[in-house]
Amino acid sequence: MEGGPIDSPSEVLVDRFVPLIDEIAQVIQEGGGQPLVVATSSALKDVPPSLRQRVMLEEVLQYREAVEEPAAAIVRERKALRPSAGEKLAVAFSGNDDPFIYGEALDGVEIQLDHIAQAPEISHLALRVSWPPSSRFRSFPPGGLIISTDRNMLLLYVGPYRPGISSQGFYLVYDARANSIAVIPPLPSRSLSMFSQCGIGTGGAILFHGVPGEYLLAELFLQRNRGRTSNKATLFMWRSSGGAVSCCWTQKEVTLPLPSGTTVRAGIEGRGLPVVHRSMCCIERGGGQMLKFVSVNGYGKCQDHRGLTINCWTTSVMVPQWQNVFSFRYGELEADSAVEFPRLMPTYPMLSIVDDIVMYITVAADLESTNGRPEDRGRYMLSLDTSRGRILSSFKLPATSGRVPVNILASTVSCYMKKTNLVSEVQHKHQKETDSSSSSAPTSAV
Repeated sequence: MEGGPIDSPSEVLVDRFVPLIDEIAQVIQEGGGQPLVVATSSALKDVPPSLRQRVMLEEVLQYREAVEEPAAAIVRERKALRPSAGEKLAVAFSGNDDPFIYGEALDGVEIQLDHIAQAPEISHLALRVSWPPSSRFRSFPPGGLIISTDRNMLLLYVGPYRPGISSQGFYLVYDARANSIAVIPPLPSRSLSMFSQCGIGTGGAILFHGVPGEYLLAELFLQRNRGRTSNKATLFMWRSSGGAVSCCWTQKEVTLPLPSGTTVRAGIEGRGLPVVHRSMCCIERGGGQMLKFVSVNGYGKCQDHRGLTINCWTTSVMVPQWQNVFSFRYGELEADSAVEFPRLMPTYPMLSIVDDIVMYITVAADLESTNGRPEDRGRYMLSLDTSRGRILSSFKLPATSGRVPVNILASTVSCYMKKTNLVSEVQHKHQKETDSSSSSAPTSAV
């Protein structure tokens, strides 16, 4: 079946954090112009507090007219000469969603593949944005967040939007096979209350729906009873339809099946950070779906990290019955490396979604004090052979990276990327050289 599993799929570990690259700001920088924050800081110097708000507003409007609007015109000219290779799928909205707002969001965003590498090295994506200077989207934080992946599909939150917390933003769906993106509106604000419901995991989920271009988005929220969560939940769903995106969010009340003899005992204070010690994934094996759960046990009980144990359980989705599939002591891992990894603290276990015997884990040296301040002595991403208790490979994480390891997920999306997509990074590197010969950028008038 087209869109189904492929032979020996390659697996990548994707950084969930996706930075926004502002194309208008890039044009301003090319022309030697100042960023808005620098321009306003200069204008507010020695201005009395009573006048600062008025002066700042005047400065922002002047900057928009004199600097941003000419830069935006250059960006539009460049895009007209060199249209995007990706397809943008329009959404048929219903209810109170404003089609103009989300149409503007779709027109002004593109996926950029910054770095795609074989696991355990980390892969990175970016969003190139060119929203008009007057757009509400330009006030967004400088990054999106990948919240789910399934085969050729990626699902992102863009903007500060989180269900039940903020409605400013949207979902972005990236289809690597079709090289297309679609913008999905947020959940209806009145359908969710964080006083009576709470989210789980890292957010929404995307599920490939069996036919190319079709998928299902889902958000699940546990219901609260006197402040405590239960296994009763509200499920929100958005279904696509072929090469277009339509319909609207629907919801239904569900009860989550738990293993026999198990109850939900989450306290009022919440669940802490369980992702540090455990994780879960859903895979397809033999025509059926399986849930896999991995956990690092023994934190706070072992003085030595080598005494920790790593355990994994699986269950069929149709017949819930958990079975232990492997268990081993972390200190017994073997490695052909000069680095004594078992001496480093293991965190954020993650199962491979293509190889049943492979898992990934991040290890870090204990913080050491330098001049009275804690110093990170190094972190590594390891791939493990759980059947033989061996370290297959390692990747040293950048010392300056503060977004690992909690913002990493395993994906097969790279298997479906067209070759034209893989050269996007090179194209963007040459863009500045090409464009500078055809037009000049505006400089700041401030």
